Amino acid sequence: MKLSSKTSLTGFALIMTLCLFVLSCNREVTHLELDAVDSLCNVEPQEALELLDAYRTVIDRAPRSARMRYALLQTKARDKAFVSHTSDSVMKVVVEYYQDHGTANQQLEAMYYLGSVYRDMHDSPRALKWYLEASQWGEQHIAEVDSTVLRNVYAQLSELYSYQYDWQRSLEASKREYQLSNDASDNPRTIMDLANGYVYAEQADSGKRLYDVALKYIIEQHSERQNSDLIASQLSQLAHRYSDQEQARKRVDILRQYPDLDSIYNVASALGNYYLLFGPTDSAIYYYRRSYQTTPQLMVKMRAARDLTHLFGKIGQKDSMYHYTLLFVELNDSLYRQQQWQQTKLVQNEFEYRRNREAEEEAFRQAAEAKQKLMTYGIVGLVGLYVLVLMMWMRERRAKKVIQRQKTEIEQRDDMIAEKEARLKEDTARLEELDDILDEKQLRLQELDNLLNMRESEMDEMRVQLSRTMEINEDLSSRWDLEAKKREVVEVDLSEVKEALQKKAAGYNVGRSKKELIKMMFQLIDQTYPDFGTDIRSRIPKILKDDLNIIYMKKLGLTTNEIAAILKIDRSTVYRHLQSLEEQLGN
Repeated sequence: MKLSSKTSLTGFALIMTLCLFVLSCNREVTHLELDAVDSLCNVEPQEALELLDAYRTVIDRAPRSARMRYALLQTKARDKAFVSHTSDSVMKVVVEYYQDHGTANQQLEAMYYLGSVYRDMHDSPRALKWYLEASQWGEQHIAEVDSTVLRNVYAQLSELYSYQYDWQRSLEASKREYQLSNDASDNPRTIMDLANGYVYAEQADSGKRLYDVALKYIIEQHSERQNSDLIASQLSQLAHRYSDQEQARKRVDILRQYPDLDSIYNVASALGNYYLLFGPTDSAIYYYRRSYQTTPQLMVKMRAARDLTHLFGKIGQKDSMYHYTLLFVELNDSLYRQQQWQQTKLVQNEFEYRRNREAEEEAFRQAAEAKQKLMTYGIVGLVGLYVLVLMMWMRERRAKKVIQRQKTEIEQRDDMIAEKEARLKEDTARLEELDDILDEKQLRLQELDNLLNMRESEMDEMRVQLSRTMEINEDLSSRWDLEAKKREVVEVDLSEVKEALQKKAAGYNVGRSKKELIKMMFQLIDQTYPDFGTDIRSRIPKILKDDLNIIYMKKLGLTTNEIAAILKIDRSTVYRHLQSLEEQLGN
């Protein structure tokens, strides 16, 4: 019902605006027509831009108030349509006009969009300045301004402070943004802004609680697809920062309902992070590849290449590991160059922000006057020099011809020599550049060779350890088989050792060590169920000692918590081991 109402409103606004445009072709643009465009900016910004472009031919005949409103709406529509702003010249005039003639809300909007212009121009100091002025103005006239605009101001402030790692101010701005939301359930993104503010301000519990609230509203509104980026962001935070597999799994299940979302790089990156932490490895490789192929961001590509290198090295696929290692090195170089460019741009913006333009104009004017005087004195001097040269030329005409001829020959020879020297210098410079490039490539190859040698050494050690473990398991398996054949079925009482292990798990002293109780448990179970241990070893020849302890304790009737307490491991680890054993045994 909400969707149909919104569509009807959009259609009505579009039809109304088109009608007003047809009627206005032969006259000035009115504020009623601009009001219709303003309402269209929030729902269909691209269509609003097209209408504003159509008004361009008649806007010059409109009063100044309409022209200023037109300029403000044009910036607003571009911002809503995610068109980057490249110049602040128009919006500065709009801000000056509305500071003298506009309403409180028009002044707020003008300051907000001037800050957005500087944001797109990567001029953070001036963007922050105008956002702060807009927030102060909005708070002073809170009853007269649109709370949605003021909320957007605080959202931009929160983002700018987070770029500066000022988490406390970012959190304060997010809190104020949340307070200005009349109904937070209609805007899960506002809740997410506040949640991220709490997380980065080291208030993790509050952030995690708000993640659940935002997800609840998304599910109630059936807007999972539209808010997939929010769900992916929550998934990454819950997996890395909290290690909360249960809550992260809920987000995974939601994202997996829409297979086409795998092509969105932030969703693929979040799923890759989840499977990297909790398995399986092949799923992590799949999603990291999707993230690498779809993301336009160098940092995300570099992290995906790094994790893929680790994963392929872990499973022993050396060719793929070398491939992504080289990609990681190349992306690292590209990111470094990009960061250098961005840093240079920020320094340039800071310089432009702090320039004293009046002093520069005065200095330019004085330099122009000095240049004019110098040109005047130069012309007078050139005239005098010309007369002197003419007199000398008249006196030494013949001799000068000979000298001139000889001089021309000498200059031609000098030019030829200079040209050859220049070519020699260019060739030398090229050779030096090639030598430098060759040295860099050799150093990079040497680093890669060292890394590969280290990986080979680690793999060799792991193979030796695995071989030893297999030999020990085979020896133990054969011994157990022999002992099982020798033993006869004897019914014994298992309750005593079970009770002792349960007390041991609860922390009581039962007079025997854990090792003795485990050994007694193995003996009694093998006497009662002679084929139990033999069957397990025959079906899982390379079973580990910890897995054998867990399955025997489960056979004895101990709970997962008791097994975790006796073996001093996490309950989730015991649960994963039991699941793996059941899959291998086919139960």
